[in-house]
Amino acid sequence: MLDIDQPALCGARRCTLLRQGASSMVERFEEREFVANNRTWLARPSRLIVAVLSAMVLIVTVSNASSASRASRPTSKGTVDVIVDSSLTDATALLAPGFTKATEFDVQQTSGGSAVDAAAIVGKTTKEDVFISQGAAALKSLETTKPSAWLSWFVQFGSSLLVFAYSPKSKFAADLKTMPWYRVVTMPGFKLGLPNAKSFSAGTLAVAALKSAAKTERLAALTTMAGAKGDVYSQATLVARLRSGQVDGGFLLDVDATGAGLRMTSTAPVHLGVSYFITILANAAHQPEAEAFVKFLLGSSASAVLKREGLALQKSPILSGSLQAVPQSLRAVIK
Repeated sequence: MLDIDQPALCGARRCTLLRQGASSMVERFEEREFVANNRTWLARPSRLIVAVLSAMVLIVTVSNASSASRASRPTSKGTVDVIVDSSLTDATALLAPGFTKATEFDVQQTSGGSAVDAAAIVGKTTKEDVFISQGAAALKSLETTKPSAWLSWFVQFGSSLLVFAYSPKSKFAADLKTMPWYRVVTMPGFKLGLPNAKSFSAGTLAVAALKSAAKTERLAALTTMAGAKGDVYSQATLVARLRSGQVDGGFLLDVDATGAGLRMTSTAPVHLGVSYFITILANAAHQPEAEAFVKFLLGSSASAVLKREGLALQKSPILSGSLQAVPQSLRAVIK
């Protein structure tokens, strides 16, 4: 509670007024109790009023604490605008506090599918400094835009494998710990969920994994599953159904399964995945901030977070484009 005898905590004038007001009210309370000494019911309202006064003082305390917190918050030196593939939204959001602490730059993040992100950049419906893409196709489309390209270089910094995620509530959970996934999914009663291949790369990879395993393991049932229409979901719906146990298992990228907190197993003997790339867009409005963000993401400070979120990182970034096009401050970490 606020000590009204310590002006440093509440301001000299405010504390003085509080002391005067509190003393006056207490004197009136004591006087009423003395005059009505034999009428004890008058003493109860006095305690209630004292409680109200205490609450009022507590409100002043909270108000001053909030003001002090805002006053102590460091002022940002600038902001970098980052547009990122939706599968990395959680991972890059987790990088932001460390980046801000290291550079005093804030991060403003926008996310969507990489193709949608690229269209937004070209259509100028969003103004971004840094683009993080799943796959290189969206980036390559920005290299050939007219009248001028949106980028002249990009680097691959990591990848994420396709995994078979499953529900801990599934009656097949124990089987998936000891048996190959392609055997378990063919067991009677197993409910398989697939991501929509038209919208999510994991969906395309899932179909490829089923067809490949069908051929190598000689399981025609997997080919039938690859062509199923009724068990196809949006990624968010598939994750929700896996969590609730409505679906026993399904294919997701490692980054998505990890972010959702799902159990998973390898899709061996099939090994498929996606790669992730980063670049600074041409005419970035916040060039120093953008260079600082890329340098941070490619550095050791970010690697532990990215690995924990399901990314396999390159030993060294793989550059597409001319090194001379890369900002000077980044060449040492990209070589």
